[in-house]
Amino acid sequence: MPAPLIPKDEVSARLFGVFRTYGYEGATLARISEATGLGRASLYHYFPGGKDDMAREVLGVARGWLAQNVVAPLQSAASIHARIKTMLANLREGYSDGSASCVINLLGLGEADEKFHGDVNDTVELWLHALERLLKEAGITPARARRIALDAVVRVEGALVVARALHDKNVFLRTLYELERALSGEIDRA
Repeated sequence: MPAPLIPKDEVSARLFGVFRTYGYEGATLARISEATGLGRASLYHYFPGGKDDMAREVLGVARGWLAQNVVAPLQSAASIHARIKTMLANLREGYSDGSASCVINLLGLGEADEKFHGDVNDTVELWLHALERLLKEAGITPARARRIALDAVVRVEGALVVARALHDKNVFLRTLYELERALSGEIDRA
Protein backbone atom coordinates (compact mmCIF):
# COMPACT_ATOMS: atom_id res chain seq x y z
CA MET A 1 0.00 0.00 0.00
CA PRO A 2 1.48 3.41 -0.97
CA ALA A 3 2.32 5.93 1.73
CA PRO A 4 -0.29 8.65 2.16
CA LEU A 5 0.61 11.93 0.51
CA ILE A 6 1.02 14.99 2.68
CA PRO A 7 -0.67 18.28 1.80
CA LYS A 8 1.12 20.22 -0.92
CA ASP A 9 1.56 23.30 1.26
CA GLU A 10 3.46 21.14 3.76
CA VAL A 11 5.60 19.72 0.97
CA SER A 12 6.26 23.28 -0.25
CA ALA A 13 7.30 24.43 3.22
CA ARG A 14 9.73 21.53 3.54
CA LEU A 15 11.09 22.17 0.05
CA PHE A 16 11.61 25.81 0.99
CA GLY A 17 13.81 24.70 3.89
CA VAL A 18 15.93 22.48 1.65
CA PHE A 19 16.45 25.12 -1.04
CA ARG A 20 17.07 27.80 1.59
CA THR A 21 19.75 25.66 3.22
CA TYR A 22 21.46 24.15 0.17
CA GLY A 23 20.57 26.34 -2.82
CA TYR A 24 19.50 24.91 -6.16
CA GLU A 25 22.57 22.80 -6.87
CA GLY A 26 22.72 21.40 -3.32
CA ALA A 27 19.00 20.57 -3.17
CA THR A 28 19.49 17.00 -4.33
CA LEU A 29 16.60 14.60 -4.70
CA ALA A 30 18.04 12.63 -1.78
CA ARG A 31 17.93 15.71 0.49
CA ILE A 32 14.49 16.68 -0.80
CA SER A 33 13.19 13.16 -0.25
CA GLU A 34 14.62 13.05 3.26
CA ALA A 35 13.14 16.46 4.20
CA THR A 36 9.70 15.75 2.75
CA GLY A 37 9.50 12.06 3.63
CA LEU A 38 8.45 11.40 0.04
CA GLY A 39 9.99 9.08 -2.49
CA ARG A 40 10.83 10.06 -6.03
CA ALA A 41 7.45 8.95 -7.44
CA SER A 42 5.51 10.97 -4.86
CA LEU A 43 7.67 14.03 -5.48
CA TYR A 44 6.98 13.75 -9.21
CA HIS A 45 3.26 13.43 -8.38
CA TYR A 46 3.42 16.94 -6.92
CA PHE A 47 6.04 18.29 -9.30
CA PRO A 48 5.93 16.54 -12.71
CA GLY A 49 8.70 18.82 -13.99
CA GLY A 50 11.05 17.61 -11.27
CA LYS A 51 13.54 19.82 -9.48
CA ASP A 52 12.80 22.86 -11.68
CA ASP A 53 9.12 22.71 -10.73
CA MET A 54 10.16 22.40 -7.10
CA ALA A 55 12.38 25.47 -7.37
CA ARG A 56 9.53 27.43 -8.99
CA GLU A 57 7.29 26.37 -6.11
CA VAL A 58 9.91 27.57 -3.63
CA LEU A 59 10.10 30.91 -5.44
CA GLY A 60 6.31 31.12 -5.21
CA VAL A 61 6.51 30.53 -1.46
CA ALA A 62 9.19 33.24 -1.17
CA ARG A 63 7.12 35.66 -3.26
CA GLY A 64 4.06 34.94 -1.11
CA TRP A 65 6.03 35.56 2.08
CA LEU A 66 7.42 38.79 0.66
CA ALA A 67 3.96 39.96 -0.44
CA GLN A 68 2.46 39.25 2.98
CA ASN A 69 5.32 40.39 5.23
CA VAL A 70 7.02 43.18 3.29
CA VAL A 71 4.74 44.52 0.57
CA ALA A 72 1.46 44.46 2.51
CA PRO A 73 2.90 46.35 5.50
CA LEU A 74 4.39 48.96 3.14
CA GLN A 75 0.93 49.45 1.62
CA SER A 76 -0.97 49.55 4.92
CA ALA A 77 -2.79 52.55 6.40
CA ALA A 78 -0.23 52.97 9.19
CA SER A 79 2.11 55.94 9.31
CA ILE A 80 5.02 55.86 6.90
CA HIS A 81 7.53 55.38 9.75
CA ALA A 82 5.42 52.55 11.23
CA ARG A 83 5.33 50.81 7.84
CA ILE A 84 9.13 50.94 7.58
CA LYS A 85 9.45 49.58 11.14
CA THR A 86 7.06 46.72 10.38
CA MET A 87 8.85 45.81 7.15
CA LEU A 88 12.20 45.67 8.95
CA ALA A 89 10.81 43.74 11.93
CA ASN A 90 9.30 41.18 9.54
CA LEU A 91 12.60 40.88 7.65
CA ARG A 92 14.39 40.35 10.94
CA GLU A 93 11.98 37.59 11.93
CA GLY A 94 11.80 36.01 8.46
CA TYR A 95 15.57 35.79 8.21
CA SER A 96 15.99 34.59 11.81
CA ASP A 97 17.97 37.67 12.83
CA GLY A 98 20.31 37.13 9.90
CA SER A 99 21.11 33.46 10.38
CA ALA A 100 18.82 32.21 7.56
CA SER A 101 19.68 32.54 3.89
CA CYS A 102 17.56 34.32 1.34
CA VAL A 103 16.18 31.72 -1.06
CA ILE A 104 15.70 34.44 -3.69
CA ASN A 105 19.43 35.13 -3.49
CA LEU A 106 20.33 31.44 -3.66
CA LEU A 107 18.10 30.84 -6.69
CA GLY A 108 19.85 33.70 -8.46
CA LEU A 109 23.22 31.93 -8.46
CA GLY A 110 24.90 29.58 -10.92
CA GLU A 111 22.75 27.24 -12.97
CA ALA A 112 19.62 28.41 -11.16
CA ASP A 113 20.13 31.98 -12.39
CA GLU A 114 19.90 30.81 -15.99
CA LYS A 115 16.65 28.97 -15.27
CA PHE A 116 14.88 31.32 -12.88
CA HIS A 117 16.25 34.79 -13.57
CA GLY A 118 12.86 36.15 -14.63
CA ASP A 119 11.10 34.81 -11.53
CA VAL A 120 13.84 36.09 -9.24
CA ASN A 121 13.77 39.49 -10.95
CA ASP A 122 9.98 39.73 -10.60
CA THR A 123 10.18 38.87 -6.91
CA VAL A 124 12.84 41.49 -6.18
CA GLU A 125 10.92 44.08 -8.23
CA LEU A 126 7.82 43.39 -6.12
CA TRP A 127 9.74 44.56 -3.05
CA LEU A 128 11.42 47.46 -4.84
CA HIS A 129 8.15 48.83 -6.25
CA ALA A 130 6.40 48.68 -2.87
CA LEU A 131 9.24 50.55 -1.16
CA GLU A 132 9.44 53.06 -4.02
CA ARG A 133 5.71 53.78 -3.75
CA LEU A 134 6.05 54.40 -0.03
CA LEU A 135 8.98 56.76 -0.55
CA LYS A 136 7.11 58.65 -3.28
CA GLU A 137 4.12 58.89 -0.96
CA ALA A 138 6.47 60.54 1.55
CA GLY A 139 7.32 63.19 -1.05
CA ILE A 140 10.56 61.81 -2.47
CA THR A 141 11.02 62.23 -6.22
CA PRO A 142 10.52 59.07 -8.32
CA ALA A 143 14.16 58.77 -9.42
CA ARG A 144 15.47 59.28 -5.88
CA ALA A 145 12.84 56.89 -4.47
CA ARG A 146 14.08 54.18 -6.86
CA ARG A 147 17.71 54.72 -5.81
CA ILE A 148 16.84 54.65 -2.11
CA ALA A 149 14.69 51.52 -2.50
CA LEU A 150 17.42 49.78 -4.49
CA ASP A 151 20.02 50.72 -1.88
CA ALA A 152 17.77 49.40 0.90
CA VAL A 153 17.30 46.02 -0.77
CA VAL A 154 21.01 45.77 -1.53
CA ARG A 155 21.83 46.53 2.10
CA VAL A 156 19.46 43.87 3.41
CA GLU A 157 20.54 41.18 0.94
CA GLY A 158 24.24 42.03 1.30
CA ALA A 159 24.00 41.98 5.08
CA LEU A 160 22.47 38.51 4.92
CA VAL A 161 25.36 37.21 2.85
CA VAL A 162 28.03 38.79 5.05
CA ALA A 163 26.32 37.79 8.33
CA ARG A 164 26.23 34.17 7.21
CA ALA A 165 29.81 34.26 5.91
CA LEU A 166 31.08 35.62 9.23
CA HIS A 167 28.60 33.65 11.37
CA ASP A 168 27.75 36.99 12.94
CA LYS A 169 24.07 37.88 12.94
CA ASN A 170 24.92 41.27 14.45
CA VAL A 171 25.99 42.35 10.96
CA PHE A 172 22.41 41.85 9.80
CA LEU A 173 20.82 43.34 12.91
CA ARG A 174 23.04 46.42 12.77
CA THR A 175 22.25 46.87 9.08
CA LEU A 176 18.51 46.79 9.77
CA TYR A 177 18.91 49.34 12.56
CA GLU A 178 21.00 51.65 10.37
CA LEU A 179 18.63 51.17 7.44
CA GLU A 180 15.68 52.26 9.57
CA ARG A 181 17.57 55.41 10.56
CA ALA A 182 18.57 56.11 6.95
CA LEU A 183 15.07 55.60 5.55
CA SER A 184 13.51 57.67 8.35
CA GLY A 185 16.01 60.45 7.65
CA GLU A 186 15.17 60.45 3.93
CA ILE A 187 11.46 60.55 4.72
CA ASP A 188 11.84 63.35 7.25
CA ARG A 189 13.86 65.45 4.78
CA ALA A 190 11.28 65.05 2.00
